Amino acid sequence: QGEIYYTTDFGLNWQNISNNLPPEKVNKILVFSNHIFAATDGAGIYQFNPNTSLWANLTNGLTNDTIKDLIFHNNVLYVATWGGGVFFSSDTGTNWSSLNNGLANQHVRKLVYGINHLFAGTEAGVYQFDLSLHTSQEVAGQHSLNIYPNPCGSAFKIKFEEDFSLINQEAAIHIFNTYGEKVAVKKIILEKEARIEIGKELSPGYYNFKIQIQNQSFSGKFLVE
Repeated sequence: QGEIYYTTDFGLNWQNISNNLPPEKVNKILVFSNHIFAATDGAGIYQFNPNTSLWANLTNGLTNDTIKDLIFHNNVLYVATWGGGVFFSSDTGTNWSSLNNGLANQHVRKLVYGINHLFAGTEAGVYQFDLSLHTSQEVAGQHSLNIYPNPCGSAFKIKFEEDFSLINQEAAIHIFNTYGEKVAVKKIILEKEARIEIGKELSPGYYNFKIQIQNQSFSGKFLVE
């Protein structure tokens, strides 16, 4: 049975706070800020409420309840499931989305963060995911942009977070595959929120893009599902 204890005197005395936790084994405990999470072996993820001393189940969006690992980085939670792959949450576990593009084996035992990449240890080897696909991209001229949805389907949007003088200008967006080969060129109007239509031109996978206008260039990354 999974039980969790805590100590305030460096291990001299322990208090059981398992309370309403299910009987499944606890594979990982994650503590950050005022949050305590428990990853269980068959009952999903639980978060401890210190006001009620009870645990709340957080499985909205998870397709597998066997949680092998749980890490936190840059305000995002990542979990490894045994059979469902990798999931992430940007709202402290309230909602979960899959992060399985390119993950051929979804029996994941361990997650490790390393320099903008997430590494997943599976029963068939180690896979890596570029976390910059889920964060703002820094661009020339001290401006930043967001790319969404990312991963995308037949289109994605680029939203600039700061005002700059090139709004409403016509620009070219050059799209490259992971080998550095140019696979598409699109003409766009550089708006605060520009929509890029890619249709079915691009096969599923990772792509880089560069927007060239006047003497400036902006770049980013996206994933086609």
